[in-house]
Amino acid sequence: MRRSLLPAAAGLCLTTLALAAEPDPRSPETVLVTYHVKPGSEAAMERLLREDHWPLLRRLDFVWASPHVLVRGVEDGGKPCFREILTWRDHDTPDNAPPEVHAVWDRMRPLVEKRGADAIEIEEVDLLVPPPDPRPAPR
Repeated sequence: MRRSLLPAAAGLCLTTLALAAEPDPRSPETVLVTYHVKPGSEAAMERLLREDHWPLLRRLDFVWASPHVLVRGVEDGGKPCFREILTWRDHDTPDNAPPEVHAVWDRMRPLVEKRGADAIEIEEVDLLVPPPDPRPAPR
């Protein structure tokens, strides 16, 4: 499943492509997010993701603590990007985010640029290595 945080002229909203078999909306959803960062906006985007976005999602209990990976890379033409892997508590959470989350997403808009399909691309992925079990190991 792919989503876009920045559809053209539609403002900041999440759109979902239909799949043949819809997942259970209550099941967790792991996503790979690609942020196509405007050159020169890398530091501001990194701060926003580290200091505002991720802590807010955790405080609201919208995402699992693990796995969470944020990496910086370079795309064709030497343009910067960030990629993030996170797991939403359930499939419905990002589609029904409250205004305070949308406010952070709105702050992302001037820091990214459309490359290919969107400025921010979200793809649902399957976790092959699950996060650690929080329960103690049996003795």
